[in-house]
Amino acid sequence: KGGLIRSTGRLALSLDGVNNAAISNSGTISAVDGTTILANGRGVTLTNSGIIVGGDVAISMGSGARLSNSGTISAGSSTKTAIYAAGTNSNIILNDGSKIVGKILASAADIVTDADRHTIHININPHTTYAFDFDEKYFDVFDRFADQRPMVKGSAHAVGVAMMRAFDILAARRGRELARQFYRHASLSEKSDFSTSSWGSQSRTEKTPSDDYVVEESAVGIMQHVSFEDWSGAHSEILFVYENAAAEINASKQKRDSTYTGIGIGSIFALSDFFRFNSFVLAGRSSGETERVVLTNAHSFGQRTITGAHNATHLDGGLSMDFSFPINQEWQFETRIDGSVFLQQSDKYTEGDLYRFANHQMLQIASELTLGVSYEGTDGSRFSPLRYLVSFEVSRHMRSVLKGAKHEFSFLDPDIIDNPDVSHIDEIKKVAGLDAALGFEFQFSENAHLTGQVGISTGDDKLTTRVAGLSLLLRF
Repeated sequence: KGGLIRSTGRLALSLDGVNNAAISNSGTISAVDGTTILANGRGVTLTNSGIIVGGDVAISMGSGARLSNSGTISAGSSTKTAIYAAGTNSNIILNDGSKIVGKILASAADIVTDADRHTIHININPHTTYAFDFDEKYFDVFDRFADQRPMVKGSAHAVGVAMMRAFDILAARRGRELARQFYRHASLSEKSDFSTSSWGSQSRTEKTPSDDYVVEESAVGIMQHVSFEDWSGAHSEILFVYENAAAEINASKQKRDSTYTGIGIGSIFALSDFFRFNSFVLAGRSSGETERVVLTNAHSFGQRTITGAHNATHLDGGLSMDFSFPINQEWQFETRIDGSVFLQQSDKYTEGDLYRFANHQMLQIASELTLGVSYEGTDGSRFSPLRYLVSFEVSRHMRSVLKGAKHEFSFLDPDIIDNPDVSHIDEIKKVAGLDAALGFEFQFSENAHLTGQVGISTGDDKLTTRVAGLSLLLRF
């Protein structure tokens, strides 16, 4: 345990015919050819957190054996045998950290009835994707997190849904932030026939309490407003939006890049100096590329990296009411009540030659209350802002998967597995959450505003999100 056992021949460790033996390895056990570990007695327990490598067969075990692995078991090639289960009723437990290189085989002559079959237990992070190959006639497979990722029946092929969830949350965040950007800058539309540009960047960290799902995301974008006075006397805007976002999931084991472009129209109707209605509708398209690590015993490194593509259509809309209550000549209390609706239809999502998702549709409804105190005036300094605003925002959102909750997941290559039947899961259909944020605004001139925000969000999907962002608005 923790050391090195090396054979230059055909066998590194032999427990031939020894029943109820126990082997625990956290070091390295290797052989040149033959069988690296021969443990063909009954009821043998093998625990590996180190490296077992080499030989034509890395591990050979007998009836009733229990192999618990969180390390590397490698036959040196995917064409050789990593694990050979002789006899009946053995259990192979694959934990986080497992890397298997080589085939997983059983002695066909020993498996007479279903009760004789061996069992593979998958105990790997639910956001991890795996594709372990074996002969399904001799093994049953149980995934500890089968309620969180779809798996093809009779196989050990399953895909973590973290990537699709990350696309949903990115799209929902973008839709919410586009609404906020429009509402924040609607006050500049009190004059007609001008154009404004908003440049912004935002960073987001999202994770579960156990840190088994961590997303680090950054985004930069621009929103262009072209304002005019319409036939009703309201001030309207044509909106153009572009955003680029990148994210890493679970320390680079999954990556995602996406771009979004949108066009829409907004309307600002001021009933008085202290009361205003704002509304907007925005349609857009997004496309993205993904990269994901897949654990597989059919590759010489025990894993492979696959790339994917994602395309979606988006529709946003919202309405807000702004109230201002003067405290004195320079100070005033500001309130905004708003609601927004966001719909995403995923048209295409494929990952390499392995997986495909189809017909995925997500809806988010959000309402928000913003309370702020602003100061307008100047002390005469050329660097003094004309206006300060400090605000507190609290919002409630409901995100629902309307269609494709079971992801309609399938394998693209029929040669990978004979049985295409998919054990669909019911991914979280509804997620309710609460957002709170502190914001500020500095107006340096009639034509320049700097805004910023830091916030936190929690939901009943057990995710905590922290967000920070800055944006600069210029009027032409």
